[in-house]
Amino acid sequence: MKIAMISPVWLRTPPVAYGAVESLVSLLVEELVARGHDVTLYASGDSITTAKLRSYHDRAPGWDNAAQNGLFELMHVLTAYQDIEEFDVVHDHSDPLGPAIGAYANTIRPVVHTVHGPPASRWYRPIYTAIHRRINLVAISRAQQLVSPELRYADMIHHGLPLDRFSFSEEKDDYTFYIGRMDAAKGLHLAIEATRKAGRKLVVATKAVESEAERAYFEDVVTPLLGPDVELVGEVGFAEKVELYKHAACTIVPTNWEEPFGLTAIESLACGTPVVALRRGATAEIVKHGVNGYLADDPAQMAVFIDRADEISALDCRRDAESRFSLSLMVDRHEQLYRRLESSHGS
Repeated sequence: MKIAMISPVWLRTPPVAYGAVESLVSLLVEELVARGHDVTLYASGDSITTAKLRSYHDRAPGWDNAAQNGLFELMHVLTAYQDIEEFDVVHDHSDPLGPAIGAYANTIRPVVHTVHGPPASRWYRPIYTAIHRRINLVAISRAQQLVSPELRYADMIHHGLPLDRFSFSEEKDDYTFYIGRMDAAKGLHLAIEATRKAGRKLVVATKAVESEAERAYFEDVVTPLLGPDVELVGEVGFAEKVELYKHAACTIVPTNWEEPFGLTAIESLACGTPVVALRRGATAEIVKHGVNGYLADDPAQMAVFIDRADEISALDCRRDAESRFSLSLMVDRHEQLYRRLESSHGS
């Protein structure tokens, strides 16, 4: 098939470090190319891919420009949609301008849009309500669908990982691992409190504080909780991230909102490390209580389950990731969707 893939433009695809959506787009593109598809990636010009690369911006403009000027994204997606007749299907991962344009381009070719963010937020809900019948939305979890039951989804496809890149270890050290944005919704303050109550060390990997809200959260909420039992390692690259995952006693996911998926959780399982998570959003679709980790109903319970992490088999965690969250399975599901839409489009 001839497939156009539109990645967000703010970061390089794949990103140098942080950038979950850009990483997933890159994985999907590279595997589709390996399977013989003719893929064109629309991304910043400094992106790296085996697909054909088309760009409006020579370099990724970065998050600062994302906040200041929406025209960066507008010109990026327009560059892709002006070529729509060249392709059998267009898969748009941008938000929110891309899917809004794609909804009206869908009469020419089938357009898929993966909803990576919160569809029920006050900013996105009106947009998705206006376009959902004109575009093929893909959810990344059942939980995401439940918070927006009024929307029509073409499919639900969980994320997958190239498991051969995630090394696995049954040998664990005595620390809890947290990785995520410096954002109140990600619940770092809850992770610190729970791990301290359990009497364990917490290792924290998080990208640099950038926005005003992130700075305020770090300075007003997180900083007063810091101590010798909390190690801040900053933003880490892929290899270092895997090492931190695979040697942790557990990974803590104290999500403080209705998380649409939870890439951190499946990365941890791939490394054979159990997950202790709050039962919010999609965590219950990933974490099987007592099998590959624990689901806590409140922050206080997380400390209890941190103490029980060694009861979970590292091998069971890895096998669960292999059975449910492989890259191969994710790409299979996308291929099936593309072919279904291609055959039915215009009928």
